[in-house]
Amino acid sequence: MAGSDTKVKHMEGVGSTGSGRARLRGLTIYQTASGAGRITLTDGSGGTTLFDQDIPAGTISQFTEITIPGEGILFDSDIHVATKTNWSSVNVFWS
Repeated sequence: MAGSDTKVKHMEGVGSTGSGRARLRGLTIYQTASGAGRITLTDGSGGTTLFDQDIPAGTISQFTEITIPGEGILFDSDIHVATKTNWSSVNVFWS
């Protein structure tokens, strides 16, 4: 039996994924600065923070992959990238 299809959006700044109601499955983040990074996702623009992650300081030009366990995190309105610190792009995976 197949599960839900996974979708992905490549983003280079804050804003909406356009996912509508969705379950966050994972992120890949491309870091561009040697300092620590941060990403915050809210349930729609200005909504409740549902995911807030520090990204460890590392070398410039490195990827951080984050997998959400279980059934993922449910966003009722939309997955919205609200905070962008020390990264240039993110791929947001949802179903």
